[in-house]
Amino acid sequence: MVYTASFFVWGGALTALMAMITNQEGGGAAPTATAIIPTVAILIPGWLLWTVQLARYASLSFRINRDPELRAALNDERRKLITARAMSFGFWAVIIAAGAYFLAYTQEILVVSAAALAIGAIWVGVSVVLSAFLWFDRDEAE
Repeated sequence: MVYTASFFVWGGALTALMAMITNQEGGGAAPTATAIIPTVAILIPGWLLWTVQLARYASLSFRINRDPELRAALNDERRKLITARAMSFGFWAVIIAAGAYFLAYTQEILVVSAAALAIGAIWVGVSVVLSAFLWFDRDEAE
């Protein structure tokens, strides 16, 4: 849960920072220090926490791979189904987000760079996959 929450914090702050930068490139006003400093103050701790959690999960993954009994216990059909469903939700979220970005761009509601749109689509996809996996796996945690 901490991994997902820290990803949301880091990804949201990164998206806000990218929006500020691309707004300036699109002819908008340059972002001020009063806008950038709080965003970076949220972005860096969110990234650090996410990185620490990622390292913890990588360590856990190595320990699981070394223990054949534990690996077999965690590699069941239910886990595979939950992972497949979460990935499916993430795929459709990216498709919907890309369509919404395209529609907003063609109607000139949203004027940002392609890099910002790509980051936004990836952020949506990863967030939905993580959230869907946690949602589908909640029965085991209780």
